Amino acid sequence: MEQDKEQLIDLFTDCIKKRRFVLDIDDKVKFQLQQMEYSFNTNTLYKPKVFYQYMQLGLLPKNIRPDLLLFYNTGESGVVEIINHQNQLKSLLNEKYINPEDNFYKYLGDYRYILCSNDVNIDAVPDTWGILKIDMVEKKKYPHIILTKPAIWVKKNCYVEAQLLIRNLCISKNRLSKIHKISCMGE
Repeated sequence: MEQDKEQLIDLFTDCIKKRRFVLDIDDKVKFQLQQMEYSFNTNTLYKPKVFYQYMQLGLLPKNIRPDLLLFYNTGESGVVEIINHQNQLKSLLNEKYINPEDNFYKYLGDYRYILCSNDVNIDAVPDTWGILKIDMVEKKKYPHIILTKPAIWVKKNCYVEAQLLIRNLCISKNRLSKIHKISCMGE
């Protein structure tokens, strides 16, 4: 089924909120990944503590904003880039993620994923990137996120991520203090 980028983002967000997630990797691969130090993504990818969509990342320059940024209780993070055409995949990897080893300070996410529609050829995806799809799963009524290839841990910019989380905390604290002031005034 053909989906545009906004539909894929909405479906992903809905699946994350409702914990609709399926592993499409065999038990041997899953066991090997669980033995590795960095293997949170096989079990907890679908349980982020906080997640941001592209527009909520206004603090970041547009050229490095991921489509989705997920933060976990473990302190790790994941980036999800949404791709629904083969040309988007080429431009993403050629323009946005050029030489990640040399320019890792620009990038976010301990783990990076491509969420793609079924018509995208995934052979061009780098080894460190994981692959996600959203589709109907047999005997399930609603769409699910399908993890077809787990991501491998990469370097990230911890400072920018910390800045985003602190900003979120400050906004939340400000909202809570306003609510508290209003409730105190009523007494």
